[in-house]
Amino acid sequence: MTGHNEVFVLVISAADGHYKARLCVLGTWPDFTGYGFNLHAERAKPAQYIGKVDAQSPAEAAGLREGDRIVAVNGVDVAGQAHQDVVQRIRCDTSKVELLVVDPATDVYFRERGVVVSASMDESAVWRIVCPSTNIYTVGSASSQPVVTFDGAPALFRFVVDLIIRVVVVILGPLSDEAHSFIAEIGRRATLCTADPRETTFLYQRISVAIQRFNAACLANTFTVSESPS
Repeated sequence: MTGHNEVFVLVISAADGHYKARLCVLGTWPDFTGYGFNLHAERAKPAQYIGKVDAQSPAEAAGLREGDRIVAVNGVDVAGQAHQDVVQRIRCDTSKVELLVVDPATDVYFRERGVVVSASMDESAVWRIVCPSTNIYTVGSASSQPVVTFDGAPALFRFVVDLIIRVVVVILGPLSDEAHSFIAEIGRRATLCTADPRETTFLYQRISVAIQRFNAACLANTFTVSESPS
């Protein structure tokens, strides 16, 4: 995205396909300790959830988010299992782990439709996000940037496809907190592709330019030009 002048504004309506579980494939990096996340349990809910996700960690690169419910670990459903049992499954292989998770909104969506989220659910209902094998946050040059994969596709496809969710662009007022969070998420994932930490700033700049151009187009030829008296 860096270095381009084009501004693309996509307005996409909500669709059933935008609610999917995520299979986050985490690996370890030589210069980072662990995966970069912790678990927490809620007394009223017999499930395990993702707690804090460390910034610039393998967990963040693999798409884990705070509040995600863990459905399966390494292909084994863990619903109803004790906290320590889930931890042991995650630690079974210290170099790699696959976590099937759902965020709160997706969890509600499936539950309201009677769909059981599990390791055996259809692949079309799951996004697979693979952590790169190298720490993308510490790469030294563009030529050494690793490629983050989304089911084997180039990184650009991964972050675009993963973020095809409900988007509403409103120009008659300030951006909401959700809009800012969404833009920040796009910028974060663009950074995974480019290793440039300024991607979020570039997005805001392009949005600003797009809105200014739109306003200019709307106001064109709407002002009365008064001729100076001779």
